[in-house]
Amino acid sequence: MDMNDDTRAILSVIEQFWRALDALDADTARALIAPDMMIIDAFAPFQWAGPNSFDRWVETLWAYCAKHDFSMNQTTLRAPSRFTLADDQAYVVCPAMIASARGDELMSQQGVIVTTLRSIAGTWRITALVWAGQ
Repeated sequence: MDMNDDTRAILSVIEQFWRALDALDADTARALIAPDMMIIDAFAPFQWAGPNSFDRWVETLWAYCAKHDFSMNQTTLRAPSRFTLADDQAYVVCPAMIASARGDELMSQQGVIVTTLRSIAGTWRITALVWAGQ
């Protein structure tokens, strides 16, 4: 993969987003998204789109984790298996592992995170996020 300035910036935004979520820092993560972000995840209602989709997803995610006694999330992203850049749009597929604790039990799940981004006023922002666990 050609590591030009856009590629580095895109990968940095994705990494920063997940580091912020792992730290339960929704404000930092929110600063990295587009206002029209769409999310698909593995818990109901499975899709969040429209106004405040990120905030609704985070609220649902954290409630889900609390209900099921999940804590200590750590997201590990691997090198992208697909990276497509087309003008001001990007499509990135990263194999990933999400590790967490459920009570005293350590758990991990392998999957892929698909992220789309758009350059808005010269800054890359996440427009869609899909988690597909295996």
